[in-house]
Amino acid sequence: MDISRLARQQNDLTVPVNSLSLCMITRDEHQKEKLRWQYKISELEAQLRRSEETNSQLLQQKAEMNKKVKELEKAQKVLLRSNKKYQEKIHAVVAFETKHFEDKLKQAHEDLAMTKQCLEKISAECCRLKQRKMTADKEEELQRLRNLNVQYCKTIAAYKQLVSDKERKVEVLLRVINRTRKNPSFNWQEFDYQSVSDSVFSLSSQSFDTAPEDQSQLSKSQDGKASCRRLEHTGNARKTNEENGIADQAGTFSSNTSQGSAESGWEEERQKLWTLLKEMRDRINVLQPSREKQQIQIEELLEANELLEFRLLELESCPTVPLCQKCSAHTNDFSSNAPDDYFVPLDTEPLILSDEDLLARFSLMCHKHFLNDDDRFMCSSLLARSGTWKENAQTSAKKISNMERKLVELDAQMECSEITIDTKVQECRALKRTVDELRAQEKELRSQMKDIEDFSKLLTFKLKDTVGKYNYGMNLVSELQKKLNVKERNERILHEKLKWFEIAQQVKGIEAATIVGGTSVEGCKGKMVALLKTVGSENYKLREQLNEACCFNKQLEYQIELRNETICKLKCQLEDEKSPPPFETQHCSQCTQKEFQSLTMSESTENM
Repeated sequence: MDISRLARQQNDLTVPVNSLSLCMITRDEHQKEKLRWQYKISELEAQLRRSEETNSQLLQQKAEMNKKVKELEKAQKVLLRSNKKYQEKIHAVVAFETKHFEDKLKQAHEDLAMTKQCLEKISAECCRLKQRKMTADKEEELQRLRNLNVQYCKTIAAYKQLVSDKERKVEVLLRVINRTRKNPSFNWQEFDYQSVSDSVFSLSSQSFDTAPEDQSQLSKSQDGKASCRRLEHTGNARKTNEENGIADQAGTFSSNTSQGSAESGWEEERQKLWTLLKEMRDRINVLQPSREKQQIQIEELLEANELLEFRLLELESCPTVPLCQKCSAHTNDFSSNAPDDYFVPLDTEPLILSDEDLLARFSLMCHKHFLNDDDRFMCSSLLARSGTWKENAQTSAKKISNMERKLVELDAQMECSEITIDTKVQECRALKRTVDELRAQEKELRSQMKDIEDFSKLLTFKLKDTVGKYNYGMNLVSELQKKLNVKERNERILHEKLKWFEIAQQVKGIEAATIVGGTSVEGCKGKMVALLKTVGSENYKLREQLNEACCFNKQLEYQIELRNETICKLKCQLEDEKSPPPFETQHCSQCTQKEFQSLTMSESTENM
């Protein structure tokens, strides 16, 4: 548009010259034209002054804007440097914290592995200690059983000695009685059968002058009974203590169940052990009454066996020949009035009788003076049954001892498991403390990261503000440059008009000279043609300069577009909150420096 306007104005200025060259004008017209041109010249001078003033103002504004742009560039560079520094610091802090947490995690894994190894070692050591304790308990039990075996052997030998002594004394008595029977001078009326029976056949008397031996046997039996009672008392006390311990341990177990999932495995094992203990105790409680019954039966059978032995000895020593009527009149019948028909005969009974029937028959046999075949058969069956009862008692005692041993082993296992559980609970608490400390440190680091993010957001907001201000300044600079370009074009047009005006004045001077000097018209035409040629050449040069200015303007527009693209890229990077690499930011700053250098060079050339 400016180029077309200049061409139009040049055509307007060239028209009167051509008209002057073609035809001559009168003096009045010349004066009018002169006045008109003088008026135009004055207006152009006024416009020139105004344009110079505006040009000076625009130059000042341009200088101020250049200063502001430079200040903004400096501020932008400082902000970019600070942004880079903060980004580097953020990356360094994040890397340091990640390394720190990774090291802590590795250390925690190592501690876990160490604790697992320690647990395995502790479990192996517990197994060894259990085995040692079990072997020690077994050795003690074996020694105790050996001592009991020795005591039983001693008691059996003593009983055998007693029986042999009693048999010997019975033989002596039988010899004496046979001699007295053979002696006819023996007075049977003076013979007191009651005293003999009381002395020899009574169950309460200590027969055959065996008082110290019987007393020793009685003391041994009393000691055995006292030891049995003592064992029963200790067993009951242990049972009550274990029940109390079970209740206490159950309470502690119920209070410790809320300590976490790390103790679940140990609690399950502990529960299994408790269930085993309860089952064993239930079995012991179930077997205890049967044991007491068997002990009572054994005691009764032992007493019955002793009575039978004494009764057998007395009956064997008793005479089989019936007494005469005189003797029978003086003696009393000590046999029981109950006949043998009270029981079913052995031929009709089964061979195996119950224990109650045997005891009832034995109680009746104790009141008889003579034993028949059935009674002897009953005695032999009682002896056989007593052996089986002894064996049953021994087996039950062994079972009870085994149960007690198992109880002791379970108590030891429970103690070991409680110790290991306590150690594991302490380790879990220590691990929980370390986890809490790590969580607190993590919270602190997160708060620091939040502060850093807020600070980076503030920096990005400031950068956005500065970029907006920079864009606003660049827009102002572009607008001012456009205005300057328009004013420069106006100045050029005015300069061209002034040149045409000077040419017109020269033409007028030539015309006046021709009029005054009386020169020929052809000389004037030649001078006018030369002037027109010079004006055309100058016009051609001006057009070339205009073309160059248009090319330079296009270059400036291209540079402005590049600058706008770089600014848009920076905006996108700031919006994405991604820190640009250092070489890219340096490239952008170099581009902006080159653009500003090119702009300053173009401005200096234009001013020149």
